[in-house]
Amino acid sequence: MTSTPTPHSASEALGLWEPKRTLTLDAARRHSARIKAVRRLLIIISIIAAIIVLWNFRQGSTEAIQEINPTESARMGNPRFSGRTSDGLPYKLTADQAVRLNTAENDIELINPELEFFREAGAETSFVIAKKGQYNDVTQVLNLQEDVDLKTDDGNHCVTSHARIFTIENRLEGDQFIKCDGSFGVITGTTYEILEDYKTFKFKDGMTAQLINETNDAPAEEIEFGGTGIIDVTAQDASYRQGTTILTGNVVVTQGESIIKADKMTIYRQEEANTRTALKLGEINRIIAEGNFSYNTPENTVTGERGIYKRSTKEIDVFGDVTLKQASGSFVKSDCLFYDLESKNARFKNKLNNASCKGRVNITIQPRGG
Repeated sequence: MTSTPTPHSASEALGLWEPKRTLTLDAARRHSARIKAVRRLLIIISIIAAIIVLWNFRQGSTEAIQEINPTESARMGNPRFSGRTSDGLPYKLTADQAVRLNTAENDIELINPELEFFREAGAETSFVIAKKGQYNDVTQVLNLQEDVDLKTDDGNHCVTSHARIFTIENRLEGDQFIKCDGSFGVITGTTYEILEDYKTFKFKDGMTAQLINETNDAPAEEIEFGGTGIIDVTAQDASYRQGTTILTGNVVVTQGESIIKADKMTIYRQEEANTRTALKLGEINRIIAEGNFSYNTPENTVTGERGIYKRSTKEIDVFGDVTLKQASGSFVKSDCLFYDLESKNARFKNKLNNASCKGRVNITIQPRGG
């Protein structure tokens, strides 16, 4: 018995497809409602997310926002610059950060710069650091500000608030107060120069110093014009190079109760050692004072045109219109005087005994009240 095929089974037999069931109108409506609900939920989630992002943005640290500086053309981290001095020695300049400016394209602003250099061939490294600076990579001139700290391989150490370094010429200058300590003692100046391969120090516009003799890292016997204490110095300007210090302008040198004054004074110190790490200086062995010379102690006052202190003979030789005045009021005048620092006695000589004495010796003694 053959059954009659249904329309659905006939379609399947022919490879045709038709829906097995059809959505009712109510089901379609429910489906549309679900779609609308999902859309609303997504819109609400998007709005909440946008609010959270905006809130975080407003609450974020302003430090994290860097405004664009129109004067900056480039910013570099840990930059390094290098070059050579006029005598072929290398130097290296580094910093934590560098900014090249559009306003002066050759000038580079530096944060925490450090310059390493050599004073001379074969020497150890010397260096100078600061909080900030500017470097011109064409002229190779470095300007440093704030906490400038210089240390040279020969043992000199200087601190200041400004330094202008001419790297090619191996010299440095500044228009701010500076304090240096080293083999010469401790010296301060209002302005300064350090030149000739950082070997000559010039202190200008008012300087002070304390000179300390050292031999083999122990205090040596001091110069004896005023005892064994520290020697205090004031002058308008000073120039120091290794064992020689030249003072000019209202020079006053004090040790204990003794004072030497002059318009110009040259102090020579004996060099005990000269190594690559430090220059050791011994005692002050000679002082030449020129112009309005005076030597004052509680016992005597000696004046003249020129005075020479000699450690070897422990005396001061005075030339030119010399006057020796004692505490009692008596005084002696002569062309030349040789003052013994140990005995406190004075000797007078004529030109036959000393070529520096000019003309005949004239001695006038005037007691107190005379």
